[in-house]
Amino acid sequence: MGRVLEKQVIAISCDLRSCNAHVALNPVPAPSTWHDELPQLKTLVGQGWSLILLARLRAYCPAHPERAWDCSCRTHPERAHLCTAHSRDAAAMVWDSLIIPNEVESFQALTERANA
Repeated sequence: MGRVLEKQVIAISCDLRSCNAHVALNPVPAPSTWHDELPQLKTLVGQGWSLILLARLRAYCPAHPERAWDCSCRTHPERAHLCTAHSRDAAAMVWDSLIIPNEVESFQALTERANA
């Protein structure tokens, strides 16, 4: 009953199915990557969220940040390359209050140089 005029990312929600936590974002055209949402994601991490910056962003609210490190491939073995417990590449993309991925720091430095 309606028409899709434009798809946008408007919120981030906790990936834990039993959790209903979510936070609204300034709309970003979809599909998007974490690069497009970096300032807002930086704020979320500051508020205690844990993010896994893969093709499909996974987010865990301040009540469940440790879940970013849990095995996510035991029910989907074909997704082991996305599991932070079994893939170094996936683990390197976890962004939380203690860890900033190298890709985020590199992208920030690149954009700062471009804006200078």
